[in-house]
Amino acid sequence: MDLGNTTETQVTVESVGSNGVKRVVEALVRLTTTDRAVERILTIHTRLFARYQHRIPAFKFLQTFIIDEIRGIAEAGCRKGELFMTIVDETGVYRSPLAEVKTFL
Repeated sequence: MDLGNTTETQVTVESVGSNGVKRVVEALVRLTTTDRAVERILTIHTRLFARYQHRIPAFKFLQTFIIDEIRGIAEAGCRKGELFMTIVDETGVYRSPLAEVKTFL
């Protein structure tokens, strides 16, 4: 799906192990770009089922990764920017320290 300057991609992978445990992983990626920033959001929903025929998961886990890049001014063949990352799951919210990034043009 393309929403102007936003693109979304969704994928679902289902697998059954040799022990009969079924794993369903759904991922949604959203990329939003502007002249000044890039935002990437990845959400992963994992469900484990005790047997492949079960309908109610024995375990569920949801994680969201948010990566924001603030673009700097381009100069001398590169652009310096700032990168922020946030991870959200059932254990809480983790914010990484600010990172400086360099993109070669």
